Amino acid sequence: MWCHWHQQVLFKCSRKRIMDYPNISAWLKDVYQLPCDVDGLQVADTFNMDDARRSYFEQLFPLNPGGIVPSGPTLSDMGLDNPPGRGPQNREDVFHFKEL
Repeated sequence: MWCHWHQQVLFKCSRKRIMDYPNISAWLKDVYQLPCDVDGLQVADTFNMDDARRSYFEQLFPLNPGGIVPSGPTLSDMGLDNPPGRGPQNREDVFHFKEL
C-alpha cells in the first residue's frame, strides 16, 4: 500500500502517485477495504500507515542517514476509505478462491 510513496520520496523514480492511476487505485481500495473472517474486521483494521512509514524510513540508514520520516501521505490523502467505485466488495467476488 505504501510502497509508491517511499519510491517517490527516496528514489525519485515515480512520476505519478498510485492514486493517479485509476485502476490500480481502485484495486488498492478493494484490498484495503476487504473484510477479514475475524469479528467483522477489515484489512484496514490490521494496517497502520504511520507505523509502516516510520519502520520503513528508520531502517534505511544508508539511504536515509538523517532518519527523516515524511509526514505523509495519510490514509485520507490516499482516499483508501472512499469506495473504489467499481463492482462488489465482498472477498469472494474480488478474489477467486479454489477449493483444494
